[in-house]
Amino acid sequence: MSEPFDREVPLEPTAEAVPAEPASTEPDVPAGDSAVAPSEPVSAPSEPVIPPPQALAPRAGRGVLRWAIAAFLTVAVAGVAVGGYLALQAAGQKPAAAAFLPADTLLYVQVTAEPTGDQHDKLLALLKRFPGFEDQSKLEQKIDETLDRLLRQANVDYLNDVKPWLGSTAALAARWPGGSDPQAVQVAFLVASIDDARLRQLIADRAEKARAEGREVATETYRDVLITTVPTREGRTVAAAILDGQLVAASDVALAKQIIDVREAAAGTAASLAETKLFKDALARVPADRMGTLYVDTGRFLAAALEQAKSQPNASALPPFEISGEGALIGYLRAEDDGVLLDFSSVGTLEVTASGSPLPIPSPPAELGKDRASRLDKAIPAGALLSLDIHDLGPALRYAIQAAKESQPELEESLKQIEQGLGLMGTSMDGLLGLFGDAALVVAPHGTNPDGGLLVNPDGGLLVEVTDAAAAERLIAQIDALLAMGGVGGVKTEEYRGVTLHQIDLSAIGMEGLPAVTPTYGVSGGLLIVSLDTGFAHAVVDVQNGADALAAQESYKAVLARVGAENSGAIFVDIQGLIGFIRASGAQIPDDVAAYLEPVSAFGFAASGGGDPAKAHARFFVLVK
Repeated sequence: MSEPFDREVPLEPTAEAVPAEPASTEPDVPAGDSAVAPSEPVSAPSEPVIPPPQALAPRAGRGVLRWAIAAFLTVAVAGVAVGGYLALQAAGQKPAAAAFLPADTLLYVQVTAEPTGDQHDKLLALLKRFPGFEDQSKLEQKIDETLDRLLRQANVDYLNDVKPWLGSTAALAARWPGGSDPQAVQVAFLVASIDDARLRQLIADRAEKARAEGREVATETYRDVLITTVPTREGRTVAAAILDGQLVAASDVALAKQIIDVREAAAGTAASLAETKLFKDALARVPADRMGTLYVDTGRFLAAALEQAKSQPNASALPPFEISGEGALIGYLRAEDDGVLLDFSSVGTLEVTASGSPLPIPSPPAELGKDRASRLDKAIPAGALLSLDIHDLGPALRYAIQAAKESQPELEESLKQIEQGLGLMGTSMDGLLGLFGDAALVVAPHGTNPDGGLLVNPDGGLLVEVTDAAAAERLIAQIDALLAMGGVGGVKTEEYRGVTLHQIDLSAIGMEGLPAVTPTYGVSGGLLIVSLDTGFAHAVVDVQNGADALAAQESYKAVLARVGAENSGAIFVDIQGLIGFIRASGAQIPDDVAAYLEPVSAFGFAASGGGDPAKAHARFFVLVK
């Protein structure tokens, strides 16, 4: 039977916070006091320790994330009670919600309203850069007013009905019970309660209102826990219960009972997510001090996707699939001095077989996917709005085509037709792909419109390393000839700073309503330049002659330092540059939106892992100035 709690009590061991992103504690054991790398687990005693009362005292900034949690709860309140979207993960503690959830939970998301270690101060420092958060002394009052206004739209009084019981922890979990019906996925929300009596009254009030609207409310007591089930106005069902100081709001009664069984350690159903080896291994990959965590059991996720595929048209053509091994995706959210970092990595190894045999996909070449610094950011003009850095384009395309041929023999005829087309250009698939190295797709505001000022439509293009400049020049000559034969338009050449640029005149083919652009291409400095308009091609040549490059741009360097300069591919977006471009083109950004965008400088993403799926790693970073 559950032990009642009348205050918010974490159900996990505590540990001293350590700096430098130490490894998170495994769910069953608290951490030691030494800092270790994120990939190294740490050990600790097996029995949970309830923290002293002072550990439960609110801290400055707690209201900010209580606001975020409560704002999400509006949806659940409208149905029956308050649910939550994210869950607690305090440093050195076993996640409270994970100890309630079944071992076969597919998805688990968590966040803390009281971040530990350096996260508390870093979060507040970031928030102060946004409108309305400068004066921390008035922060809670503003949040209360905002939440009360939001929840009143759902006929809920936040100040009197929600705030008195709302704790600082919340969780979202999903479970797949099997079958091909996507609607069968079970979802549960868990939110900490600091006043069970007030929460119980809210559930009763919402149930009574549902009855008054003609919806059938059911109640039952299961293992001494009252479960209230209410159909929502949208036709769904919410089963609400209070268990060990937690609101449990499940999508059906069966899941609510499973959660109760797990918490009560019923025979045969005692295993919780927090006790599984895969979850422990995944949690050992993340730093102890963080604002939130996301966990996905990729094996179960893939199994659910394959089962649902069976219900689709032509599903009979699919071979029977089997999944062996186990794997997970683990992610965490951290506040940094200059922005917010979201980090994902893979754990374990999965193998998919079809008809009893491994899928006929060849192993990638050894050189593909190796982590290294960009070779093209020094050629991309500074001020680029977007840059997509693609490592080993030629080898990657060659591998993808080979894999497609081996796994789908019916593609052979289509590939032969492509080969014939390339033959008209004096090359072959293998010859063309062998010519390409790294590539970068760039969007930039270079060029001018006929009336002066910034070009109202973005310029940009593709930069590709070429292994043989002479062969690339011959290919361009063949393209010129084919374009002339096809009547696409005249091709002329321009000498710009010693580089021959080929320009396609599209005026003769009629492009009414479309921007007047002149597609331009050429070879310079070991690069094939393919530009939407002449301005970008000129800018690339300017960089080769000493103009500023993206690699030297401060926002780019700051983002790259967070996502990892050594990677297998990266994306950079200049948020402020994009906003400036939008405004220059005449578009309007509402003042209230623009004010919140003003501190956001740039966004970046990088993938790494050296081509090994078991080491796959991805980082997202938002730079805040």
